[in-house]
Amino acid sequence: MQPLKRWQEPLYALGSLGSYTLNNLVLTWILFFYHPSEAEAASTGATFFVSAAAASATWIVARLVDGVCDLPIARWTDNLHSRWGRRRPMIAAGLLPLAASFILIWYPPVPEAHWLNAAWMAFFGSAFFFSYTFVVVPYLALLSELAPDGASRLRLASWQTIFGVLGSAIVAVATPQLVKQGYQRTAWLFLGPSLLCFLGPILAAREPASDPPAAGSPPSEVPSLRSTVSAALANRAFSTYMLSVVTFYMGLQLFLIGQPYIVTAVMGLDKDRISALNLGSFLAMPFALWAFNHLSRRHGAKRAFRLAILALAVIMLLYPLTWTRLRLPLPPLAMGAILHVLAGYSLAAIITVLNAFPAEIAYRDRMETGQYRAGMYFAVQGVLNQTVAALAGVMTVQLTTHLGSSVARPYGSLALTPIAALLCFAGWALFARYPLGGPPTGEQADAAGN
Repeated sequence: MQPLKRWQEPLYALGSLGSYTLNNLVLTWILFFYHPSEAEAASTGATFFVSAAAASATWIVARLVDGVCDLPIARWTDNLHSRWGRRRPMIAAGLLPLAASFILIWYPPVPEAHWLNAAWMAFFGSAFFFSYTFVVVPYLALLSELAPDGASRLRLASWQTIFGVLGSAIVAVATPQLVKQGYQRTAWLFLGPSLLCFLGPILAAREPASDPPAAGSPPSEVPSLRSTVSAALANRAFSTYMLSVVTFYMGLQLFLIGQPYIVTAVMGLDKDRISALNLGSFLAMPFALWAFNHLSRRHGAKRAFRLAILALAVIMLLYPLTWTRLRLPLPPLAMGAILHVLAGYSLAAIITVLNAFPAEIAYRDRMETGQYRAGMYFAVQGVLNQTVAALAGVMTVQLTTHLGSSVARPYGSLALTPIAALLCFAGWALFARYPLGGPPTGEQADAAGN
């Protein structure tokens, strides 16, 4: 495949803006929409569409159905025969079901707690995550094929981070205000622009045809799903990388999913204050992304990333200082804003690495084996991350339900960040054994600086 020219790199990376916007809107708000905190229900009269048990069960069903489908989708895109290539046809084919499932999940059929709402959430949640994977796995797999070396992969992943951060910022800063006018209205507002973003990678990538063997030539054997997954997990670099990622990623998801509960119960603020808190992280992102790339060129991406995980663990450990009952000199909103600014480096590094490292592993694997497995590496990462995200969602609902999520009894919400900190510390320790990501060679460093 022809590598991207410099002006094409942001066009390809534009797909991250659409993917992060849609995914973050669902991940951040769907549980709170169907099962709000007690503080939110008391102050605004928000409806409980499902019980705590139903919210946990449907969340697990949606994420696990998606997880089961991720691996076959990756196998399809890695072995697709098409005159348009392996990746772009699947991106285009998945956009319509992605749009339909994204909208319908916000329309529960019964205006009160009911089993039909749980079934609705499970079905359309599963449909959304399936179609999202159908689009995003081929999109991410392109990264290892469009960039010829580690320096260009890190640069292209940094462009993805810029657009991913922009999408995350839009959701994190704008939606707490917008959902006050209606969750359905907010979903419609984001849908069209997000889908248009996927035209970027479709237009930028110039995939060669991946036609089947000509008549008379021996057919190429398509690896089985089991053998492809086994080969991915047997890769030492990938297995070490994923062991760390799933550990700290669960901590990160505990915080992200639990943020509305933390803000309303622990900090005693309205949920629209999430906008001001998250704005601090995103304003710090440009400098944070520069710092991560600078440290990666000087000391290697592995060290720069470990620093990001360690910093996130410390920030999570300090987050209970925002508890309003402590009556510290700084009010909860100010303390939270400071911690969010400090978290900017960690978030920029994590977003970049979740794209760059699997692409690097897939590229090295293809050079050694001749097999296209980029889709599978990203899919396995997706399955494992979705699984821990599902567990984080269940843990959030159960903790806030049994230990409390009201201002008077916030202990379930308060427990989320220390648990997240411990998981981040564990992920930092585990990543020490990752064998790649060292300082770039002289040629790579020159390429990265050009």
